[in-house]
Amino acid sequence: EDDVAPNTISFNSVIDAWANSSDERGPARAEQIMKKMDELSKLGDQDLQPNTRTFSAVINAYAKSSNKGSASKAEQLLAEMEQRSKKEIHLKPNTITYNTVINALAKSGEQGAVLRADRLLSSMQKQHEEGNKFVKPDAVTYTSVINACAFSKHPDDRKDAFEIAFRVFKQMTLKEVTPNAVTYTSLLNVYRNCLSTTDKENRFLLSQYLFKECSKAGFVNDYVLGALKKVVTKEQYIQLVGSGEQNSSNLPSVWTRMIPKRLNGRKSVGSKYSKRE
Repeated sequence: EDDVAPNTISFNSVIDAWANSSDERGPARAEQIMKKMDELSKLGDQDLQPNTRTFSAVINAYAKSSNKGSASKAEQLLAEMEQRSKKEIHLKPNTITYNTVINALAKSGEQGAVLRADRLLSSMQKQHEEGNKFVKPDAVTYTSVINACAFSKHPDDRKDAFEIAFRVFKQMTLKEVTPNAVTYTSLLNVYRNCLSTTDKENRFLLSQYLFKECSKAGFVNDYVLGALKKVVTKEQYIQLVGSGEQNSSNLPSVWTRMIPKRLNGRKSVGSKYSKRE
């Protein structure tokens, strides 16, 4: 019987299943399972002790949920991990854990989400600088913060969103973290949502600089083109791209060289950001 007794790995698999389900009860069920694991481990069953993987899976369940308050719940679980890991080292959050919470904030559109995402990035940077090898901001981290800026839904947040997006992009390049197609798509979405539609000159100048950087880096894909088209006028788009072309497979190969051939079309990286309005 001991050979088939459930352990942390098997419980984590069940939590993953709930996280990846489309059931709106998924996040709550995932958390209930984790709490039961915690309860049983405190009663002496160390084979059921929740770990970083467990918490991250539950956080992921909330990050994927469209239920109101899910992002805040993900933040609360991260805060619990940070507090408990001072004594329980097996609960230390890692880069993936932080990235998941930042992504939850980006998706939420909640007021203040941009500042909260930026604070998490700052916390990650500080921890890494202090020697925490498990936490290091990567391309996903920086891009997710920029994406939170792009889809801030509250007028009061938009000035901060614009400033944070470009400070974060600058930090990203200074840290030699390579931007990708998703990063450039998200930055173009910042222009679209944070700059006035009447400010055509500024929208064009900023887009021109960014598109040149993107094409030089070889990350132009259909989603970059789609985002660009929503920022500038038709005439400006043609001036930048050289035509009204919206299919990246027909552009100079040097512009698209970093995009895998099979991803050069509408299934390319960046899709989850480009479809959000």
